[in-house]
Amino acid sequence: MKISLLVEGKYEEQKRPLKGNGNSRNADRVVLRGAFKDFLSQTGIVLDVETKGGIGEVYKAFLEQFENPNRLADEQILMLVDSDKPLQDIPQRADATYDYWQAVLHNPANLNPKPLPVGVTANQVFLMVSEMEAWLVTDTANLQAHYNLAEAPALLDEIENTPKEDVIDYLNDLAQKSKRRNYHKIYDGAELLRNTKAANACKLSQCNRLFQELKRLSAPH
Repeated sequence: MKISLLVEGKYEEQKRPLKGNGNSRNADRVVLRGAFKDFLSQTGIVLDVETKGGIGEVYKAFLEQFENPNRLADEQILMLVDSDKPLQDIPQRADATYDYWQAVLHNPANLNPKPLPVGVTANQVFLMVSEMEAWLVTDTANLQAHYNLAEAPALLDEIENTPKEDVIDYLNDLAQKSKRRNYHKIYDGAELLRNTKAANACKLSQCNRLFQELKRLSAPH
């Protein structure tokens, strides 16, 4: 079985292009893709990872691949995007489970209005709540090593319900303690992600949900 994961990797706000590369956006995309592949390799599962831009680009790519008539019969197409809101604000169904697709379709940043095709399931969409950075701050030992701090920082409480701005402020504070500039999604985020222990990140419900589904898909049938 082939597993393809389309990942949100927006980086328009970054101001420092990679030196010596005329196409910094493509270079940044490669860096993020490599970091996600390294992080997800902790599952021991082989999968294809593609990083796109914002949520609209990921959703568009998901629809194109899902509806591709030449797609392999056993290929699984998944997407992983930022929720851009705390877990407590994600829509719920009548049975109290989270409505992940509604979180994607009603995200103001998703400018692609095309509805879901028949056959798409909830097990094909996964959220980083509220952003990728929530996964990074679960591993305080990695943060300590990355920022060369004398001791590990305190772990944030209720990370998935912490406003994303507060998570970024937390990372900015660590960067400034190490006499660096503010946290940078490419230069800091990618390096932190590839070294984040999955066991820590999977203490977050939505990261654990992704890992459990990858394991289920890869299990012998």
